[in-house]
Amino acid sequence: MSAPTLPPALAGRFTVSPVVPEDADAILGLVSACDLAVLGFVDYTLEDVQEDTGPTATGEPRQQGLARDSAGQVVAWWWTGPRPDSARLPVDLYVHPGLDEPDGDVIAAVAWAQVTAWGRERYAGWSGEVPLLDTGSVQGDTVHERRLAAAGFEQVRTFWRMSGEVPPSPRPAPVPGLVVRTVRFDDEDDTRLVHRLKEESFAEHWGTEPEAYEAFMGRWRGSAGFDPSLWFVAELDGEPAAVMLASRRMANEDALYIQSLGTLAPARRRGVASALLHHAYEVARGEGYARVRLGVDSDNPTGAPGVYRRAGLETIFAMHAWHKSLT
Repeated sequence: MSAPTLPPALAGRFTVSPVVPEDADAILGLVSACDLAVLGFVDYTLEDVQEDTGPTATGEPRQQGLARDSAGQVVAWWWTGPRPDSARLPVDLYVHPGLDEPDGDVIAAVAWAQVTAWGRERYAGWSGEVPLLDTGSVQGDTVHERRLAAAGFEQVRTFWRMSGEVPPSPRPAPVPGLVVRTVRFDDEDDTRLVHRLKEESFAEHWGTEPEAYEAFMGRWRGSAGFDPSLWFVAELDGEPAAVMLASRRMANEDALYIQSLGTLAPARRRGVASALLHHAYEVARGEGYARVRLGVDSDNPTGAPGVYRRAGLETIFAMHAWHKSLT
């Protein structure tokens, strides 16, 4: 698909082009400016940029574009993150907060129009559930949210980023019969167990789609901060009960990041999730991190936010999920 055409009023001052690997540093500068404007700190790294601009785990093209001003500065970036057999197409758009709002509005409209066209092209002939674009916003970023609404997105859910300072030892009393161990990453049976635990523990959660083992492993291996030594399985009375997948994605924020923590239904309300969180604190302490962070659905059906608060985590900001149907 060709590059979008800017309106005449902008065409002489801005250019649009595809993304190349050499753009990574400039994109990080753009995203950092957006984070600082809304959060007051940077919640993104160069490794995140490389993940979001690099090839997908399946090799499917990742459509994306850049807008630059007349001085060559990157002022906007938009991208897609296709996943096999998924009706949801992850997408995102960053527009520099220092750009004049009218110019930013036009560039955002052009970018979202191209992203929508990409999505409709990808799902041509799709026979599954209604496909949609899936993006997000940080609470308080009213300009971005206004542009999302103007592009036809609807806010559908709220998630919380939670953070807890690593407490001093000792840890709370152990859960009888509970053992937490590191995943044996060189044992396919063990990684398949991790996949099963994650699929089953999140089956009733909002927005969850089944994911094949190969796609799951490919996606995680290519994720920012991936470290197999930070994957853990909890066994209760000798049976697999829960999984916790942590990473170094937030090392720049002096934090161990828990990307996924799920407990099988029969093992819930027995202190397993809390024990895993305290295990994460111990790991973080050993790795020299000052805090542990994670994200959670504010309406999580298992009551996870309450478990996290009791373990010492507090909400530091909210993120809203937005969807746009491609019908």
